[in-house]
Amino acid sequence: MLPTPDNENRSLISRPGRLLEKAESGVKRVLAEMVADVLGLAPVEDAELLFQTGASYHRKQDYGEAVKYLRKAAQANHARAQYILGLCCHEGTGTPSDNVEAVTWFTRAATQGHADGQHSLGFCYASGLGVRQDHAQSVGWYRKAAEQGNAQAQNNLAKCYQNGCGVPQNYDEAVKWFLEAARQGNTESQYGLAYCYIHGQGVTQSYVWRQPSGTERQLNRDTNVLERPWR
Repeated sequence: MLPTPDNENRSLISRPGRLLEKAESGVKRVLAEMVADVLGLAPVEDAELLFQTGASYHRKQDYGEAVKYLRKAAQANHARAQYILGLCCHEGTGTPSDNVEAVTWFTRAATQGHADGQHSLGFCYASGLGVRQDHAQSVGWYRKAAEQGNAQAQNNLAKCYQNGCGVPQNYDEAVKWFLEAARQGNTESQYGLAYCYIHGQGVTQSYVWRQPSGTERQLNRDTNVLERPWR
């Protein structure tokens, strides 16, 4: 007589597909670990721990150790680690300055949807840092980051529209993105928006803006707009 199966085995007997799924999952895991070991990569599940370790060293200003762990996390496809490693490569922090490598890591982070990585990649294309200058590419990456709420990308995208750099000049779009960034407290965009009002770019020309409190203030070419009035 066959032994009575316990609950777990009874479940597997009644659902043989589950047993196959578990076997396949185990095989995939072993293969993934073998590949990671051969390539010197960290298992994906350890990527967050590696990133946190690297970030901890970075906070302690031990940049050499920080880069060591950030690189391992980045190689395991941790998007934030890829972005910060890109910054380290760009700034020469804990590793020799290398804008080509910085672009590599910004690209990997950006293609995973990391907004800061997208903005940084856009900046590299705009400036020709580590990559051939390409304003159209720059605008494309700025837009992706701007649509995720990255204030600096919104500001830079607004400037592209204002100056017709990488896109046809469009003051309406410039005002739209200046306003989005200014609402987040981005001071460059507050200046930019003030400039648009002074010169009538995309808005009715006005030398007066109304603060949320209802009070008004005169604008001129030297206006210092730092009080987040564009809410």
